[in-house]
Amino acid sequence: RPRLADAEFFFKLDLNTSIDSRLDSLKSIVYQKQLGTVHDKSQRIAKLSKTLAETLDLGSPSLAYRAGEICKSDLTSKMVFEFPEVQGFMGTHYALHEQEDAEVANAISEHYKPKGLDDSLPTTAIAQAVALADKLDTLVGIFGIGQKPKGDKDPFALRRAVLGIVKIVLRYNINLNLREAIVQAANNYPEGVLTNLGLISDLLEFFHNRIENLFVD
Repeated sequence: RPRLADAEFFFKLDLNTSIDSRLDSLKSIVYQKQLGTVHDKSQRIAKLSKTLAETLDLGSPSLAYRAGEICKSDLTSKMVFEFPEVQGFMGTHYALHEQEDAEVANAISEHYKPKGLDDSLPTTAIAQAVALADKLDTLVGIFGIGQKPKGDKDPFALRRAVLGIVKIVLRYNINLNLREAIVQAANNYPEGVLTNLGLISDLLEFFHNRIENLFVD
C-alpha cells in the first residue's frame, strides 16, 4: 500500500509538467559522451522516424516525427525515476493526458519493443517507424565511434537492436533498404562525430551475422 501511495503521489506530480518541458530536461542527461545527450538522440530519432515513414509508407510522417521527438520524454519523470520498469508505459499515459495523437502516445511505449526473443512487436506503423529509427540510431552511433560489441560485452544491447529490426521487418514485410537506412541515420549526426570510416561495411557484416544466426536457430 505505501508503494502504491508513492506511485500515486509521483504520478499526480508529473501531470504538472508538460511533455515539451520534459524535452528540455533531456538536455541534462548524457546518452553517450561522444554522441551527446538524450535530447540529441531524440531529435535524431524524430528525423529518422519521419524519413522512414515517408520511404517505407509507415503512417503519417508528421506523426512519426512527433512520436520520435517525445519517445524518451518520460525519462525525466518522477515515476520513472522511482520505478524504472514503467519507462515508456508512463510516457504513453502522459501523452494521452496531454491529448497527443493516440498513435503517437502508443509509440512511446512500443518503440522499445521487442525487448527480447519472445517479446511482442510494435503494433502500429508509427511505432514501427520509431522503433526502427531508435535502434538504427543506436547502432550507427556506437559503431560510428568504433565501439562495436566484443565477446560477451554489449553495453548498448546492439545485438538485441539488430534482432529487433530484423523481426519487425520480417513480421510486417517492410521493404527496408538497410544500406540506405544506415546512411540516413548517419546523416543526422553532426559532422566529425562518426569517425569509423568502415561504418557501413561493419554494420552490414554485423547484420549479416545476426541474421544468419537467427535463421540457423
